[in-house]
Amino acid sequence: MKRLLLAIGAAAICSAGLAAAKDDVPVKITACVHDGAKGSYVFTNVVDLNESATAPASVVYWLSTTDGLKEHVGHKIEVSGTYSPSRDAGKTAKIKIETDANDGETTIAVENGMKNAEIEEPGVAGTSGVKSETTIEKPYRRLEVKSIKMIAASCQ
Repeated sequence: MKRLLLAIGAAAICSAGLAAAKDDVPVKITACVHDGAKGSYVFTNVVDLNESATAPASVVYWLSTTDGLKEHVGHKIEVSGTYSPSRDAGKTAKIKIETDANDGETTIAVENGMKNAEIEEPGVAGTSGVKSETTIEKPYRRLEVKSIKMIAASCQ
């Protein structure tokens, strides 16, 4: 399953224990950028980078801005910024992944209240016949973007 990140212009958890410690936590992630519906972007293969290791993201990130993302569709990028544990405490996002039984096309939708984004990925020929649907609820963080840079010209 792919790790997702939704980036939209408006909004973007961590434990309550972190909230008491610091309210401006630095974040650096890498992701593949996909063009979503209605001016949104969906990130896949999101990895949290930290001082000691890299790990797949366990949260959904909502970026504070989409500025500069359009030119990075199809690229692997690095996003640096901060988030506020006290602001994001208890907030969740839903990720819904559906595969069409007829053509194998996969739709990935991410939503948080009124905010949402969606992408469709083409199916592989000959994989039709089985419909699947998975919904996952994960905490989210609003990532206040400081910088976005391309680190690879493709997501391969």
